[in-house]
Amino acid sequence: MTRGGPWPHIGLAAVAIAAAAVISDPAPRVEEVFSFADRDIAESSGLALQDGLVLTVNDSGAGPIVYAVDPDTGETVGRTTYTSEEVEDVEALAVGPDGTVWVGDIGDNGADRSSVAVYAVPPVGRGDRTVEAPRYELTYRDGPHNAETLLADPHDGRLYVVTKQLFGGDVFAAPRRLDEDGPNVLAPVASVSGLLTDGAFTADGRHALLRGYGQVWLADTDDWRDLADMPLPDQRQGEGIAVTDDPESFLVSSEGARTPVLAVPMDEEMVDALTGDASAVPEPTPQQAGPAAAQDGSSADEPGVFHLHGRAIKLAAVLLLLVVAGLAAGVRSLRGARRRSRSRR
Repeated sequence: MTRGGPWPHIGLAAVAIAAAAVISDPAPRVEEVFSFADRDIAESSGLALQDGLVLTVNDSGAGPIVYAVDPDTGETVGRTTYTSEEVEDVEALAVGPDGTVWVGDIGDNGADRSSVAVYAVPPVGRGDRTVEAPRYELTYRDGPHNAETLLADPHDGRLYVVTKQLFGGDVFAAPRRLDEDGPNVLAPVASVSGLLTDGAFTADGRHALLRGYGQVWLADTDDWRDLADMPLPDQRQGEGIAVTDDPESFLVSSEGARTPVLAVPMDEEMVDALTGDASAVPEPTPQQAGPAAAQDGSSADEPGVFHLHGRAIKLAAVLLLLVVAGLAAGVRSLRGARRRSRSRR
């Protein structure tokens, strides 16, 4: 969130949640795992698990700290300060297969940053410490983008950044080997649904969970097409998701002091898609076919084909109806005011 003030984001969140409510079933039953006891965790944005602890970071300029929280108590049991430099808009966390905790300073609400950055933080545990984590500069080929989602492939550790856009985000892949001297150019991979605030690979790397304010999508990471989606429970401003040892549930978090972290069970459609029930997984349309070779001549290692999702179109249609309804109400109000003015004359 952050720069530019909270109001535009609250508006976007409200519209997205309203649209999700129109096109989705009620949220499944959830369980509160714990609430953040540490008042310093006031803008939790990004969530991850490591060695039985829940990791999170604060949004924006709240300081370069990864918090380690004991899920049994909600108490902060470790703080890792990962750089002595100022961070600009931290939004996400991802844990690599070697235990590296990747911190994503990738937010850019004004789309005016010439580059963003990720930090490679050593495994985080109990106790307070200060390190100087390697910083890697990332750039987009087509100019700045706002993003709040960072993912690390559980097999090879490759990083992916997913942009945050009203009618669906874009997935970008980082180079397989990052250069600390940079810049590291992000390659476009695919388009995905939702106004996305966080995401995480499943343990086997075959799927990814991508969350918005009121909905979560399950994507096939071969081509990033949607396999299923489901509503999320109401949250103040949901900006965190993490996978757990239970493959059929996940954790979600929200900004705000002392906010709860919730365990959410997947609905039947998502479980079927996750476990490979072919009858529950929609067939890809020609527009959804995975990028075997990019249109710009790049290889599959740097793909460049985007695909369009039907659910993104559905969401766009709902949002358009909401906008039209709002305009119509405004016109009626204006006409009523004019009639009242003429009658007074």
